[in-house]
Amino acid sequence: MKTEIYISVKDLIKECIRKIWIIIVAMVVFGILLAGFRYAKDKKNIANTTVAESTEKVDVEKIVDDLERDDYNQVMTYVDLTNYRDQNRLYTADAKLMKINPYKVDTVLLQYYVNAEDENTRKDMAAAYLSYISGGSLAADVVENNDLEDSSSDIQELIQCDATGLTTGTAFYTENTNTINMYVYGVDEQDAKDIASYVKESMDAYSQKLSAVAPHTLTLFEEQYSVTCATKLVSLKNDRFGNLMTYNDRTTSYEGLLSDKQKESAQKIVSAQKENDELEDSNKTGKTAKKDETPKASISKKYLVVGAFIGLVLAVVIIVLRYMFDPTIKTSKDLQMFYGTNFIGDVAQADGALLAASKIINMCSNRQIKKVLIAGKMATENEAAIKEVVDAVEKKGIVADIIGDILTDADAVQTLEAKSNVVLVEAVRKSKYEDFNQEKALCESLDAQLLGYIAITK
Repeated sequence: MKTEIYISVKDLIKECIRKIWIIIVAMVVFGILLAGFRYAKDKKNIANTTVAESTEKVDVEKIVDDLERDDYNQVMTYVDLTNYRDQNRLYTADAKLMKINPYKVDTVLLQYYVNAEDENTRKDMAAAYLSYISGGSLAADVVENNDLEDSSSDIQELIQCDATGLTTGTAFYTENTNTINMYVYGVDEQDAKDIASYVKESMDAYSQKLSAVAPHTLTLFEEQYSVTCATKLVSLKNDRFGNLMTYNDRTTSYEGLLSDKQKESAQKIVSAQKENDELEDSNKTGKTAKKDETPKASISKKYLVVGAFIGLVLAVVIIVLRYMFDPTIKTSKDLQMFYGTNFIGDVAQADGALLAASKIINMCSNRQIKKVLIAGKMATENEAAIKEVVDAVEKKGIVADIIGDILTDADAVQTLEAKSNVVLVEAVRKSKYEDFNQEKALCESLDAQLLGYIAITK
């Protein structure tokens, strides 16, 4: 009895090669399916988010007015939460601060000296500079004068101070030494130095304006680049992430309280607000949305590759499983491995018939056998290949008869006699282990001697 499975890795690889067309088809199908799914999803997302090409704003107030009284508070609360959440998401994705490692940040220190003839003027001018820096006017001038894509609030966060002493906003003023210390941060060295350069230009321009009001001097006496740890930025980043998580949680929680109708109304309002904002931005810049600027869905090469890989894996797994649980003989030497039956030869190989015949002749000579029966379904189905063996054996004076399937052919069974010498014929990937086991058992029950088996590979 066959009690265990023997897997030939070499034959398993050959099986995968033989079934390569299945693998290719699976790769193509899964690649197309996954890429197609992604394409359809992207197309849907674009359709849901694309701004209409109309030059007129959507009447948000009309949408709001159409709300039922009982729905108004819930819907508008959810709209506000959604907008706050989206703003925080956008900030987290785009702001320079969020791209900086605060524990190792590129920094430029700018130290200014404020001086005037009298003490009161000096203090007033220092206060004016501190207000200019901390109030956001400096950051606004930096953005406007240099046509930066960053917002003034983003730049404002990059002008900080973590020194001790008299502090006002984001600047540091030391009364005793008449100095203002600023720390300018950037995503890299060049960015920090560029922003510092813009800051210096704006400070010089503002100094000229203030000098017309009250005579004084503003002197930059120290400019130093370094890589530092900015604890103020750590706190700012944590606050920003905290805001994002808070609004994510609040929006999600509140959404669960709304009905489907309320969600739909809220989504219409949010979409209309975004559409109007984008239209307003376009009008400000003198640009209008063009048809060819509309985002287009495209086939993702990444998803093609991933899908093809999934198809490859699934196809190979299926082929391997089918190979393992296939009840037919896998290789020409399987029966020798499982049952200990003598392997005579593979007649499908070059000179295989002659080699098999030689082995039969030697066995007959050693055992003084005069007649051999070649039996099995495959013996008759492959009679041309077996006939070559028979002819070679008979040339040596040994009778060799081809009989039928001893499991189904009564005449073939009757041909078997006690002490008969039998050679079975089995075809690889056609003959079943179970059938061979029954043939072997039948020979034993009839007291026939099983000399071995001939294999036929396809």
